[in-house]
Amino acid sequence: MSNKARFVVDQGIFTEGIALGCSYDLPNNTQALASAGAGVEPLLVSRKDRADLYRRVERAVDSTGLNGHSCMLRAVCEAETLLPPRAHLVMELVRIALAMPLQGVTDREPHGHRDYMMARLNGLHGVDCSAQYPDCPISLLRLAAALVPATM
Repeated sequence: MSNKARFVVDQGIFTEGIALGCSYDLPNNTQALASAGAGVEPLLVSRKDRADLYRRVERAVDSTGLNGHSCMLRAVCEAETLLPPRAHLVMELVRIALAMPLQGVTDREPHGHRDYMMARLNGLHGVDCSAQYPDCPISLLRLAAALVPATM
């Protein structure tokens, strides 16, 4: 009996992947959410959560040497035209996450919320997002779409 190790030499079994990790703090005590959010407008909470997610993605994109804020604004803008509703489960989740609520911004909200709302409005009105946000040379959505298998 031979002690030789056998290896698969077929290079086709190996794949390359690009992963972008954005940790997102999920609540573990829903009762705390109910009491903490009492009297807070649901849209304010929705915009706050999205803006928090956007900031995390911005930091990840910044670490690649690109302008994270501009790229995130471009992604919010492009989501309105590049991501049709119910086309693909993963892309639908991305579309929902990028759909910043447009209803009444209050004075208590950070100015950044208005930036994201304007980006979404630009997309809804058919503005050329790459021209509107020239500090971002790539489309994060086109990159993400290229990474998602078409059979999902």
